[in-house]
Amino acid sequence: MEFYRPAFIIGVPVGFVNVEVAKEMILHTDVPCIVNRGRKGGSNVAAAICNALLYEVRREDAAKKVD
Repeated sequence: MEFYRPAFIIGVPVGFVNVEVAKEMILHTDVPCIVNRGRKGGSNVAAAICNALLYEVRREDAAKKVD
């Protein structure tokens, strides 16, 4: 049996049943992650986090080109 191991998790689902438990389970893995606590979240929050990470990578790449 093969297992999928993600490189990174953005865990911000909105308040479905047991969402808080699911987020705590993510926090207890050794996979790097961004998780908000509680029932708040959703696709707009996930998109904002993803965009912020992409902007940071782009900024770091631009800084390396200057050096």
